[in-house]
Formats: sequence, structure tokens, C-alpha cells
Amino acid sequence: MSDETFGDMPLAKVLHDWLEDIGWDTEQEISKDRESSRVIARVNMSGQSYRVYIETEEPRHLAEVIVYGPINIPPERMDIATRILNRINTTLVVGRLAVGDDEEANPVQFRASIDVEGSSLTVQQIHGMLSAGHASMAHVSALIAVVALTDRSLEECWAELHGLEDSEPAIEHRVLQ
Repeated sequence: MSDETFGDMPLAKVLHDWLEDIGWDTEQEISKDRESSRVIARVNMSGQSYRVYIETEEPRHLAEVIVYGPINIPPERMDIATRILNRINTTLVVGRLAVGDDEEANPVQFRASIDVEGSSLTVQQIHGMLSAGHASMAHVSALIAVVALTDRSLEECWAELHGLEDSEPAIEHRVLQ
């Protein structure tokens, strides 16, 4: 896509620049009304495969990063999972962890967005949101596995969480490929 493609879409242009910066050849989708753009990719982070969605909404001046983790929460574990994720969210500085409960496959998600009304989006901000997603997912992945894949009680999961709260996730700014 040429620079002219993005004339009236400054957020989409930054997303395009970010794709070039990291060297991905993933296609960027532009909506017909030219109000939004999206990139969907599968990336390897810490030996795990994650789906990554990066979306921009021009009229609302928003950019959002969604990282879908590799572990699905079974419906019968949803109550415990949502309580644990809610507690983890109280400790996150950037973004939040979520899980949908509308289907059989309920992957844990990291979601972060930025409102750039009155300013502009930068490539570094996209890198930062993805780095926060990577750090958050890496920090809680073992606990998510315990919640999703075992029959441990809420109390046992709380104990696991308390051990996690004593350590801080290391947010690193790196290019994810």
C-alpha cells in the first residue's frame, strides 16, 4: 500500500508503518467506509502461539491491541477463571485480561487500547501495547493453565495467585515476530 492509501487515515498509516518496522508481510485490512483498519496475525511469544489483532478506529481516535492466548477456559471453569482474571486486572498497569463466555473455545485475552484524540499514534505505542500483552500473558500463563486444565478449587487457585502477586512481570519492549 502506498502512502496515498492512508491520506485520510492517520492511525491506519501508523499501523502500516509498524508492520513495515517489524518486517511482517501480513495484510492490513481497510474498511470500505475508511473508518477502521485491522491486522490479524499469529505470533510466537515465549514458545507459545498467540493470535494478535491490532485495530484502529479513525472517528473515535482509538487503536486497540488484542492478544488471544493459547489456553481456552472450559465453560465449567468460567466462574473461577473470571474471578481470578478480575483479581489479576487489579494489578495490571496497562491493559486488562478478559475471557469471553459465548462459545466452547474461550481463550484468555489481553486487551489494551489508546485514545489519541488531540495527539497522534506512534509506532512505539503499538510496540508498547504488544509488549505489555506479551509480558502479562507470560506472567500469568502458568496460573491460567492451572485454572483451565485442572480441577483445583478457587481457594487453591487463590493460593497460586498470591504467589504470582509477589513477583512483577517484566515488561520488555521488543519486536514480536
